[in-house]
Amino acid sequence: MLLFALLYYITTLAISTPADLYGTFVIEQRHGMNKTSLGLYVKDFATTFLLTCTIGSFVLVSLVRVIEWGGPYFHVYATLLVLVIALSAMVIYPNFIAPLYNTFEDTKDEGLNKAVRVLCDELSFPLASLKQVDGSKRSAHSNAYFYGFGRAKRIVLYDTLVQQSSVNEIVAVLGLRFANTSDSQAHELGHWKHNHTMKGIAIAAVPLHEV
Repeated sequence: MLLFALLYYITTLAISTPADLYGTFVIEQRHGMNKTSLGLYVKDFATTFLLTCTIGSFVLVSLVRVIEWGGPYFHVYATLLVLVIALSAMVIYPNFIAPLYNTFEDTKDEGLNKAVRVLCDELSFPLASLKQVDGSKRSAHSNAYFYGFGRAKRIVLYDTLVQQSSVNEIVAVLGLRFANTSDSQAHELGHWKHNHTMKGIAIAAVPLHEV
């Protein structure tokens, strides 16, 4: 089973990697967005390969064992296992895997820190810390995201976003609160406001259960 999965993974990489290389070093380079060196690309490739083989093997063996043990209700137990794995990944990836690729540090711009915390207070978003990541080592694209459960949520800003945008623009990317209402409009914090992550997992579990 593991040998088949490995051969399938290698075949998939053989098919997808040339397109990824072209997208990174030709298309992105042509538009001035690529910052990834060939050495960094190879390092990322090797890290992802090792992580996928290690973690993927554990997940695959666990899933097959549950299917074998579950009898006629194996699909219920398998679905629950996948949901547990998905929820665990939401904690494991940002805290232990993402730092293998990038460096995360506290945002040093006090004005930006204050503006984001004021926004989070207005939206009742439980911000534990505001981080900045060195996304510019790979791309000139900018981004922002949040992660965490309960009261321990963290917002991460790409350094490209901080460099390319004003404080007001960054706040607008994260979220806006309409005057004299409890409604909010946002991209990143809008996902939290409307609980998109958990809804997405629940929706994904329906066809998974049917399989």
